[in-house]
Amino acid sequence: MVKRQELSLRENRRKARFHSIREGIFATAKGSFGDRFISPFAIAINTSSPMVAMFSSISGLLGPLSQLVGSRSIEKRSRKEIIMKSVFLETLMWVPLIALAILFYKGIFVNTLPFLLIFFFALLIIFGNFGYPAWFSWMGDIVNKKHRGKFFSKRNLIMGVVSIVLAV
Repeated sequence: MVKRQELSLRENRRKARFHSIREGIFATAKGSFGDRFISPFAIAINTSSPMVAMFSSISGLLGPLSQLVGSRSIEKRSRKEIIMKSVFLETLMWVPLIALAILFYKGIFVNTLPFLLIFFFALLIIFGNFGYPAWFSWMGDIVNKKHRGKFFSKRNLIMGVVSIVLAV
């Protein structure tokens, strides 16, 4: 019985590592197709230069602050719940960003769009970074301490290759 549970635990960890690599591929795609185009999108909707500069400040400030809050939430909620909500809310933030592009195309609220872009981008950063501490903790349980370097080098290599392929 104990041996069966041990095999099941190993298999679950193996599957979780595999899914982590898949998740990394999709996160790389999201970064390649979405995150890196926020500043050009801001310029396209006639955002002023100081406001465009705020985008790097927003991610540099709000990202770590939301990670700090996220690390404290691990004590109160399950890591899976935190990660699932964080990813869901981050994904949901792309809907208003797409809506901003449509509003600009239609010429609606054109003067307000840069402010809305900053607001929704800030929420995207907050929700996206909130789940990182839970993810790091979870990965620490899934990947054996002795094999972490090998696993994460493999994962990062795959993500790097995907990033290069998507850049072409």
